[in-house]
Amino acid sequence: MQGLNNRGLYLSTEKLWELLQKGWDQYPVEKIARLFLHQTQIAAAILECNGGDDFVKDRNGLSYGVRKVTQPLMEGDEDYTPNLATMEAPTRKVVGVKVCEVIEGVDVDKLKKLKYALPNVDDYDISEYLDFDELQIIAGDFDDTDYDNFTEEQKERYNQFGKAFEDMSAIEYPTNNEQQQTQQE
Repeated sequence: MQGLNNRGLYLSTEKLWELLQKGWDQYPVEKIARLFLHQTQIAAAILECNGGDDFVKDRNGLSYGVRKVTQPLMEGDEDYTPNLATMEAPTRKVVGVKVCEVIEGVDVDKLKKLKYALPNVDDYDISEYLDFDELQIIAGDFDDTDYDNFTEEQKERYNQFGKAFEDMSAIEYPTNNEQQQTQQE
Protein backbone atom coordinates (compact mmCIF):
# COMPACT_ATOMS: atom_id res chain seq x y z
CA MET A 1 0.00 0.00 0.00
CA GLN A 2 2.74 2.40 0.93
CA GLY A 3 4.69 1.79 -2.27
CA LEU A 4 1.66 2.21 -4.50
CA ASN A 5 0.26 5.29 -2.82
CA ASN A 6 3.30 7.16 -1.54
CA ARG A 7 6.13 6.49 -4.06
CA GLY A 8 7.75 3.93 -1.75
CA LEU A 9 7.99 6.29 1.23
CA TYR A 10 6.67 5.34 4.66
CA LEU A 11 3.23 6.63 5.59
CA SER A 12 2.02 7.79 8.97
CA THR A 13 -0.03 5.21 10.86
CA GLU A 14 -3.18 7.28 10.36
CA LYS A 15 -2.67 7.60 6.59
CA LEU A 16 -1.80 3.90 6.24
CA TRP A 17 -4.93 2.96 8.20
CA GLU A 18 -7.03 5.25 5.97
CA LEU A 19 -5.66 3.58 2.82
CA LEU A 20 -6.17 0.09 4.22
CA GLN A 21 -9.76 0.93 5.18
CA LYS A 22 -10.39 2.33 1.69
CA GLY A 23 -8.96 -0.84 0.12
CA TRP A 24 -11.12 -3.01 2.38
CA ASP A 25 -14.25 -1.04 1.53
CA GLN A 26 -13.57 -1.38 -2.20
CA TYR A 27 -12.67 -5.09 -2.10
CA PRO A 28 -15.54 -7.23 -3.47
CA VAL A 29 -17.58 -8.95 -0.76
CA GLU A 30 -17.70 -12.25 -2.66
CA LYS A 31 -13.88 -12.42 -2.68
CA ILE A 32 -13.81 -11.90 1.08
CA ALA A 33 -16.43 -14.64 1.51
CA ARG A 34 -14.40 -17.03 -0.65
CA LEU A 35 -11.39 -16.45 1.63
CA PHE A 36 -13.19 -18.32 4.40
CA LEU A 37 -13.68 -21.32 2.12
CA HIS A 38 -10.00 -21.14 1.11
CA GLN A 39 -9.01 -21.27 4.79
CA THR A 40 -11.00 -24.46 5.36
CA GLN A 41 -9.35 -26.02 2.29
CA ILE A 42 -5.88 -25.12 3.58
CA ALA A 43 -6.69 -26.56 7.01
CA ALA A 44 -8.03 -29.77 5.41
CA ALA A 45 -4.89 -30.04 3.24
CA ILE A 46 -2.63 -29.64 6.27
CA LEU A 47 -4.63 -32.27 8.15
CA GLU A 48 -4.39 -34.67 5.19
CA CYS A 49 -0.59 -34.15 5.19
CA ASN A 50 -0.45 -34.94 8.94
CA GLY A 51 0.50 -31.37 9.77
CA GLY A 52 2.94 -30.99 6.88
CA ASP A 53 2.96 -28.85 3.79
CA ASP A 54 3.56 -31.43 1.07
CA PHE A 55 0.36 -30.32 -0.66
CA VAL A 56 1.98 -27.07 -1.83
CA LYS A 57 4.58 -29.03 -3.82
CA ASP A 58 1.94 -30.88 -5.87
CA ARG A 59 0.88 -29.59 -9.29
CA ASN A 60 -1.80 -26.94 -8.65
CA GLY A 61 -1.12 -27.46 -4.96
CA LEU A 62 -2.68 -24.17 -3.95
CA SER A 63 -5.68 -24.43 -6.26
CA TYR A 64 -8.69 -25.78 -4.38
CA GLY A 65 -11.57 -25.29 -6.83
CA VAL A 66 -13.19 -22.59 -4.70
CA ARG A 67 -14.19 -20.31 -7.59
CA LYS A 68 -15.74 -23.24 -9.45
CA VAL A 69 -18.06 -24.17 -6.58
CA THR A 70 -19.20 -20.70 -5.52
CA GLN A 71 -21.85 -18.38 -6.87
CA PRO A 72 -22.63 -14.83 -5.75
CA LEU A 73 -25.19 -14.57 -2.98
CA MET A 74 -27.34 -11.58 -3.79
CA GLU A 75 -29.17 -9.45 -1.26
CA GLY A 76 -32.69 -10.82 -0.91
CA ASP A 77 -32.15 -13.72 -3.33
CA GLU A 78 -30.28 -16.85 -2.26
CA ASP A 79 -30.96 -18.51 -5.63
CA TYR A 80 -29.17 -16.10 -7.98
CA THR A 81 -27.67 -17.70 -11.08
CA PRO A 82 -25.79 -15.48 -13.54
CA ASN A 83 -27.26 -15.21 -17.05
CA LEU A 84 -24.34 -16.43 -19.17
CA ALA A 85 -26.16 -15.74 -22.45
CA THR A 86 -26.34 -11.99 -21.86
CA MET A 87 -23.56 -11.65 -19.25
CA GLU A 88 -25.93 -9.22 -17.60
CA ALA A 89 -24.48 -7.51 -14.55
CA PRO A 90 -26.37 -8.14 -11.31
CA THR A 91 -28.58 -5.24 -10.26
CA ARG A 92 -28.69 -6.23 -6.61
CA LYS A 93 -25.93 -5.99 -4.04
CA VAL A 94 -23.68 -9.03 -3.59
CA VAL A 95 -23.58 -9.99 0.09
CA GLY A 96 -21.45 -13.14 -0.07
CA VAL A 97 -21.20 -16.47 -1.85
CA LYS A 98 -22.94 -19.82 -1.69
CA VAL A 99 -21.21 -23.13 -2.22
CA CYS A 100 -22.72 -25.23 -5.02
CA GLU A 101 -20.62 -28.35 -4.85
CA VAL A 102 -21.91 -31.32 -6.83
CA ILE A 103 -23.09 -34.21 -4.66
CA GLU A 104 -21.04 -37.43 -4.59
CA GLY A 105 -22.11 -39.86 -7.29
CA VAL A 106 -23.71 -37.19 -9.48
CA ASP A 107 -20.53 -35.32 -10.38
CA VAL A 108 -19.60 -36.81 -13.76
CA ASP A 109 -16.89 -34.43 -14.91
CA LYS A 110 -15.50 -33.47 -11.47
CA LEU A 111 -15.68 -29.78 -12.37
CA LYS A 112 -17.64 -28.60 -9.36
CA LYS A 113 -15.88 -30.17 -6.44
CA LEU A 114 -13.58 -28.84 -3.78
CA LYS A 115 -10.15 -30.42 -3.73
CA TYR A 116 -10.29 -31.51 -0.08
CA ALA A 117 -13.32 -32.83 1.74
CA LEU A 118 -13.95 -31.39 5.16
CA PRO A 119 -12.52 -33.73 7.76
CA ASN A 120 -14.76 -35.60 10.15
CA VAL A 121 -13.94 -33.81 13.37
CA ASP A 122 -16.21 -36.01 15.47
CA ASP A 123 -13.21 -38.25 16.08
CA TYR A 124 -11.44 -35.50 18.04
CA ASP A 125 -12.01 -34.41 21.63
CA ILE A 126 -12.82 -30.72 21.27
CA SER A 127 -11.46 -29.80 24.69
CA GLU A 128 -7.99 -31.03 23.72
CA TYR A 129 -7.76 -28.64 20.78
CA LEU A 130 -9.66 -25.52 21.85
CA ASP A 131 -8.99 -23.32 24.85
CA PHE A 132 -11.56 -21.60 27.05
CA ASP A 133 -11.72 -18.41 24.97
CA GLU A 134 -12.22 -20.29 21.70
CA LEU A 135 -14.98 -22.42 23.20
CA GLN A 136 -16.62 -19.32 24.62
CA ILE A 137 -16.77 -17.74 21.15
CA ILE A 138 -18.37 -20.88 19.67
CA ALA A 139 -20.73 -21.96 22.45
CA GLY A 140 -20.61 -19.36 25.21
CA ASP A 141 -23.86 -17.59 24.34
CA PHE A 142 -26.61 -20.06 23.50
CA ASP A 143 -29.12 -17.24 22.92
CA ASP A 144 -26.91 -15.95 20.09
CA THR A 145 -27.48 -19.11 18.02
CA ASP A 146 -30.32 -20.15 15.73
CA TYR A 147 -30.44 -23.56 17.42
CA ASP A 148 -34.06 -24.29 16.44
CA ASN A 149 -33.12 -24.14 12.77
CA PHE A 150 -30.02 -26.35 13.10
CA THR A 151 -30.08 -29.76 11.47
CA GLU A 152 -29.86 -32.70 13.87
CA GLU A 153 -26.18 -33.12 12.94
CA GLN A 154 -25.50 -29.42 13.66
CA LYS A 155 -27.34 -29.66 16.99
CA GLU A 156 -25.30 -32.69 17.99
CA ARG A 157 -22.02 -30.94 17.12
CA TYR A 158 -23.06 -27.71 18.85
CA ASN A 159 -24.01 -29.70 21.94
CA GLN A 160 -20.49 -31.18 21.97
CA PHE A 161 -19.03 -27.67 21.90
CA GLY A 162 -21.47 -26.63 24.64
CA LYS A 163 -20.51 -29.59 26.86
CA ALA A 164 -16.80 -28.88 26.36
CA PHE A 165 -17.43 -25.21 27.22
CA GLU A 166 -19.37 -26.13 30.38
CA ASP A 167 -16.61 -28.51 31.49
CA MET A 168 -13.92 -25.92 30.80
CA SER A 169 -15.97 -23.22 32.59
CA ALA A 170 -16.19 -25.41 35.68
CA ILE A 171 -12.39 -25.65 35.69
CA GLU A 172 -11.74 -21.97 34.90
CA TYR A 173 -14.46 -20.56 37.18
CA PRO A 174 -15.30 -23.01 39.97
CA THR A 175 -18.39 -22.22 42.06
CA ASN A 176 -18.03 -21.29 45.72
CA ASN A 177 -18.93 -24.86 46.82
CA GLU A 178 -16.24 -26.33 44.59
CA GLN A 179 -13.68 -23.78 45.84
CA GLN A 180 -14.50 -24.63 49.47
CA GLN A 181 -14.18 -28.37 48.79
CA THR A 182 -10.82 -27.84 47.07
CA GLN A 183 -9.55 -25.75 50.01
CA GLN A 184 -10.70 -28.36 52.55
CA GLU A 185 -8.81 -31.12 50.74
